[in-house]
Amino acid sequence: MSKGGGSFGKVIAVLSALILVIAAVGVVLYFTLRSQGITFYVEHEGKRYLGGMDGGSLEFVSGGTYDFSVKSLTGGDVNYSVSVMANSANTVRFIVGDEFHCLYEGNAEADDYSSIFSLKKRVDGFSVSLPVGLTVKQAIELKYDGDITLMDELSDDIAYFVITITVDESSVVLWFMFYDFIVSFDPPSIVF
Repeated sequence: MSKGGGSFGKVIAVLSALILVIAAVGVVLYFTLRSQGITFYVEHEGKRYLGGMDGGSLEFVSGGTYDFSVKSLTGGDVNYSVSVMANSANTVRFIVGDEFHCLYEGNAEADDYSSIFSLKKRVDGFSVSLPVGLTVKQAIELKYDGDITLMDELSDDIAYFVITITVDESSVVLWFMFYDFIVSFDPPSIVF
């Protein structure tokens, strides 16, 4: 009987030591990330983007709503700001009426497209929605409330907009492209 009790005690001791090692690694990792200014993360479709690190590239389909969560490294809520802005790295020139503009103007108000993408902020995250059939040109026209004349050619492979999430001095920038995806049948009927 004492043989079985000794084996059980050894298993408990090994499991306890393993739990202590995992906890210690977690604490060290937490403080290491925190010392580098990483205090939060943004999560979208199972992928996490750490605050203060390079963001990522996303692809959306017009007509969809996309949800994001924003959490502290410990999993709690954080006080953050979020906006959808024109991408300073990828801009286009256009004319509205008789005025010349660039997609990215270097002006916070002119560069803010949050309302066009129906940005909705919650305590634990946010969502962006794209109207059905939305194109980059239409997004600019909605912002400027009128028709525009493009001076540059638009490309489907370029992210003209970014989502910026900021907590204190740290931020995550997620640039995104979006497409109008329509399924159609030719001929427009199905015969069984």
